[in-house]
Amino acid sequence: MFANHMACDLSDKIAAIAPISGAMMDSTCTPKRPVSVLIYHGTGDKFVPWKAAATTRAPARSILPLGGRVRADLAEARPLHGRPPHVLQEGEVSCEIYDKCADNAAVGLCRIEGGGHSWPGGKPVLTWYIGKTTKDVGNDVMWKFFAEHPIP
Repeated sequence: MFANHMACDLSDKIAAIAPISGAMMDSTCTPKRPVSVLIYHGTGDKFVPWKAAATTRAPARSILPLGGRVRADLAEARPLHGRPPHVLQEGEVSCEIYDKCADNAAVGLCRIEGGGHSWPGGKPVLTWYIGKTTKDVGNDVMWKFFAEHPIP
């Protein structure tokens, strides 16, 4: 959630973000320029659920509003370069990434099937509480995304 907030407020200084298990909480976000975004989110996250019905925790917001916006951005991105998205499929992780959006920004969503509120590729901790941590994708994918999407 902090990465999303920083991309809104510091878009002139931040090239790309990769929010992990965090939804966009600010519906008034208006960055000065497009910031590349690669979202990682588990379908089993009970704190910021993939679907609102997945939890009874009232303060938690679903990833779907953000995922829906990303999906709309993905649909808008398709005509810009006339080719399908780059799809990364590693075990339980499926990423759909569109490059060359406005100002050469990119937007993507990595769905971690059954993943909990944890860092992909990280050390599993408190799995009974946090949920499952995937080992199918790690920091290398995120780093490559950052390296490929500098500030224009």
